[in-house]
Amino acid sequence: MIVQTGGFRTTKGMETAIQEGKADLIGLARPLCIDPAIARDLLSGMKDAAPSENNECFLAKSLLDPALNSLWYQRQIELLSIGKDSDPKLSILYTLSVTFARCYIWDPASLRVSPILLALISAGAIVVVGVGANFLLTE
Repeated sequence: MIVQTGGFRTTKGMETAIQEGKADLIGLARPLCIDPAIARDLLSGMKDAAPSENNECFLAKSLLDPALNSLWYQRQIELLSIGKDSDPKLSILYTLSVTFARCYIWDPASLRVSPILLALISAGAIVVVGVGANFLLTE
């Protein structure tokens, strides 16, 4: 059995690959992240192509695009997993910011505060106390 995934968006392309013996099964992972009903719609003829998002980012395109795209699709799966609709208009930079914040600052889902944020808060408290003490001593 040959399973192909990656790049298939049209029913014509999928049918051709199967008819020519290049595939027995076609995977639709990324289109399913955007439209969970796409397999049904393609098979029933309601649609003739799966959604394809162009998520290119202006930052170091060749190096970062694969990782940023994976984060973007991961965010789509996360939205679906909590009962929300996917958001094809979601910005890659927004997705990167949310991921960074959850990993390194604070994740509201787990109510976990990162050590980095605690260090920043502690440093801020030390500065405030130092400035306050300095103010009191000079008055």
